[in-house]
Amino acid sequence: MSDRNSNAGSRPHVVHISPSLAVGGVQQVLIGMACAEALRGYRHSILAVGGPPAAPSGAYHAAGVQTRVCRLPLPDSYHLPSYRLSCFLQRRAENLAVRRLAAELRRLNPDLVHSHVVVPLHVQVLRAMREAKRPLLWTLHGLFGNQEDGGPEWDETARLTREAGYTTTAVCRPAAALASRYLGIDGAVQVIHPGADTRRLSPRRSRRPEWRAERGIPQGAILFGTTGRMVKVKAHDILLQAVALLRGEGIDVHVALAGDGPLKECIACQAERLGLTSRVHMLGCIDDVSGFLSELDVFVLPSLSEGFPISLIEALAMGLPCVATRAGGVPELLGSDGGVLVEPGSAPSLAAGMRAMLDERTRAAYVRVGPKIAAQFTHEACAAQFAELYSRLTKPAIAVPAG
Repeated sequence: MSDRNSNAGSRPHVVHISPSLAVGGVQQVLIGMACAEALRGYRHSILAVGGPPAAPSGAYHAAGVQTRVCRLPLPDSYHLPSYRLSCFLQRRAENLAVRRLAAELRRLNPDLVHSHVVVPLHVQVLRAMREAKRPLLWTLHGLFGNQEDGGPEWDETARLTREAGYTTTAVCRPAAALASRYLGIDGAVQVIHPGADTRRLSPRRSRRPEWRAERGIPQGAILFGTTGRMVKVKAHDILLQAVALLRGEGIDVHVALAGDGPLKECIACQAERLGLTSRVHMLGCIDDVSGFLSELDVFVLPSLSEGFPISLIEALAMGLPCVATRAGGVPELLGSDGGVLVEPGSAPSLAAGMRAMLDERTRAAYVRVGPKIAAQFTHEACAAQFAELYSRLTKPAIAVPAG
């Protein structure tokens, strides 16, 4: 048995409620926290409640993290001609799922539950916690979908959070402001920035000429690239529109897309429609992120909405110049001199940012700054702040004698 799993029974047990088991930004943070020295005194389990079905990654096993699945229904899961029947089936599915989740939490017997899911799922977690009766910490990882609109789910979240006295944190200032406003919290919600495993990312990693040759990318071309799941919020379509605008100006750039997702075929069709098939290189899922980043000249984050993106921290750690949308915690991460900020959803704004990075001196200036910024956002720095919260939330209450 590994040291990480030894004396498991004597260590407080934290169950993390995760959107899925697919290893994305949130899951990278959870794995990093489980491996961090500051949280070594805790056992960690991950209970996935949503997302596409996925086999547990070997990264969970390596981190000594137990994984379980208990799916919760998303809103509008039932689309039937009868609105009343749809609502009835939705509520019935949610009630059954909440009972299953409560039973699963009782089986896991955590000392603390740490939720990392969006409001429509988190409100179901809150309902289950009424039966589980354990301390709960919720981290809001970003602003996605209709979370910014308020509504009944936020109202119920606020009520259940206040009644039980649960704790809330956020990954960036805009998310913290949103939580504070809708939860009715007096004072600021604590911001704990997530981190990346910057130790494995070196700006000195050399390129391999054969990498570009195998993909038909000229050795002298300026190669932009991004990583991320191919979904609407990641705005790959806006990135391709920006590349088309640059091509229309006679600027020959290439872009590499690492990732997979439901919009993969749509993105490929858009590239063909815009005449960019030879300039857009779709690489699918990649295991060696640092190897991919080392082949790029510029990293691009075109997202419509973000939390505190791990992919951007990784790119900075690699010494990559970055163009990113002014979304969520991105301005907090880049600061005034960490990269070029552009407007979300605007192909002309993104194209202007990419155009600025065609200048070699501009790129060189950002290469020097990036690793210094990334060094502030590590797994250990994130875990140290959560360690303080975990210690307080798992500390047994001291009974006060009557009289």
